[in-house]
Amino acid sequence: PGPVPPVPTDSRPPLGAMEVILDSKLGLPEEAILSIRAGNVRRQATVGSAKPFRFPAGESRLKFDVMQRVGTGYLVMKPFADQEAKYRVVLNDDASMACEVTLRQIDQALAGQAVAEEDTFKHLPGAGAKVTLRQIDQALAGQAVAEEDTFK
Repeated sequence: PGPVPPVPTDSRPPLGAMEVILDSKLGLPEEAILSIRAGNVRRQATVGSAKPFRFPAGESRLKFDVMQRVGTGYLVMKPFADQEAKYRVVLNDDASMACEVTLRQIDQALAGQAVAEEDTFKHLPGAGAKVTLRQIDQALAGQAVAEEDTFK
C-alpha cells in the first residue's frame, strides 16, 4: 500500500530526558556548528566536539541544523553612560561585512526572560541583551527582520 501516515503529536508517548551522541559525520566540516532542537530547547556545538547534546524530557521530534561561520566580530562594551549605546561590529578583515547594534539597559528582572527561547544565544556579559539566530541569519541575508523577532 501507500506510505504510513505520521502519528499525530498528541498520541505520542512523552519521552524521558535524553542524550544525543554524534556517532558519525559524513561531509560535515569539523568547524561547522551542529544545532539540535527539541521543542523550545536548542543545543549547539562544533561538529568536532565529542560532547553529547542533553535534552529535558518531553519531546519526541528533533530538528538538526548545520551552520557554518561566515564572519566573526567582537564587541567590547563601555560602561553605560546613557540608557542605550550604539555599536558597529565588523565581521571580517576588510570590513565589507558588519552590523550595527543598539544595547539598551533593562531591568534585571527582565534579563532572564527569553526573547525567542528556541533561538536565543546566552546573554552578553553584563548587558542583559540577546541576539537570536533568526535575526543574524536574516540580517546576513539582507532580509527584513520579522516583527516577532525584534527586541521589545
